[in-house]
Amino acid sequence: MGEEPVDGVFFAQVDSSGQLLRHRFLTDSMGDVLRNSETWGKVIFDSISNCYVATGATVFRPSSFLFKLNDTLGLEHVREYADTVNLSNFNYTVAPAHPDGYYLYGRIQGPDTVSFGFVRRIDMYGEEIWERRFEHSLYSTTVMDVQQLNSGMAVALSVEQESPPGAPTQSGRSRITLLSPTGEVLKEWVSDLEPEEGYFRQVIPVDSSSFIIYGQRQVPGPISNYTLLQPTLSRFDTAFQRAWSYSFGTPQRVDAFSTLMEFEKTADGHIVGCGRKLISSFVAHGWMYKFSYDGEEIWDRNFPVPFTDYFPAGGLLFGLGQLSSGNLVAGGIATDEDNKRYGWFVKMTNEGCLDTMFCTPVPTQVPDAAALLAKAYPNPATDHWVVEWGHTDPAHLQLLDLQGRVLLETTIRQGQQEISAVGLPPGVYILSFRGQKVTGSIRVVKQ
Repeated sequence: MGEEPVDGVFFAQVDSSGQLLRHRFLTDSMGDVLRNSETWGKVIFDSISNCYVATGATVFRPSSFLFKLNDTLGLEHVREYADTVNLSNFNYTVAPAHPDGYYLYGRIQGPDTVSFGFVRRIDMYGEEIWERRFEHSLYSTTVMDVQQLNSGMAVALSVEQESPPGAPTQSGRSRITLLSPTGEVLKEWVSDLEPEEGYFRQVIPVDSSSFIIYGQRQVPGPISNYTLLQPTLSRFDTAFQRAWSYSFGTPQRVDAFSTLMEFEKTADGHIVGCGRKLISSFVAHGWMYKFSYDGEEIWDRNFPVPFTDYFPAGGLLFGLGQLSSGNLVAGGIATDEDNKRYGWFVKMTNEGCLDTMFCTPVPTQVPDAAALLAKAYPNPATDHWVVEWGHTDPAHLQLLDLQGRVLLETTIRQGQQEISAVGLPPGVYILSFRGQKVTGSIRVVKQ
């Protein structure tokens, strides 16, 4: 008999070309299910101690954990926090607190089932220095993000639920709290119900006295009691004066989970976010969005997973960094049409042009051209490709660029069909076929 499957926390290092260098799999010493989440199991790199820091939680035992791994993924330290109750662990997330420790923050369920937010300052070994609780709601308060603004101040964002769970419509408030190095509240700002700045998710320090907040603004849906959310950015200073605020993207339903989840300052003085965008009713792509400190959109890109676009295939990018070359790398999860999940990385230039896309481990992504009974020639082409389709059943054919944008759509039937390349800039494109019995793609080049 084979071994029972084990749930744990997986760490992996890859090089800039996507090759797996090493990995580490952590499990609970008492046999419980150990997990983290793309929404709260964040991994940070501590450049001072040259190590990775992450959080996780057991499912059945009321504990959360802080993990520290060295730069070769050797486990150096584990700290357990057994302070949750009702066998529930919520939203333990970690952020650096310079120069000698970290912030843990999120939400903990209390004995009366009411959840309260918290910020806990810990040292390099996870020992508590102080804790600040956020209990502003009768129902639930969650600290969504904490970032160090300067040596004397950190910014904490929280969201307060003001309607009971299960109510036909949900409402709440967003809060900004400025904390001193010893945990005292220096100043607070509280929004109105259903804030125009959105329900706060992330804060990005700009300088020692200002910051940008990413949130999701609640907008009316097409029918009564149908709520949509729209991504929103706002810039504040420490006096809570708002310099600008704008919403972008298409409002989408709450359960679509279309959002940006991680932000990175770039070397050219801008900010890039990564996350997930729902493209159609059931198809999600990885999402990248770049903007300036003044609130100007620079580019907006979405990336399909290297499978098909049939449900449940989809993608989510929740980690982001910039290489010394200036290229950007985002990491996340790709789900194929059989609902198998893979580590997924997307590498692009600082201008948002796709450099490489790879998956670890590499699954059988799509049939090759021979299995497809499809050809495209000449390749490279100057003004057109001739596409041959060898199946008796017709297929839906799309021409896409490497940002996933659909440039042409048509139905192809058995035989030959000409696809124009006139007006396309030189580069690499994808011919995507979706038939009743076979799905795949061919990479083509325009000279």
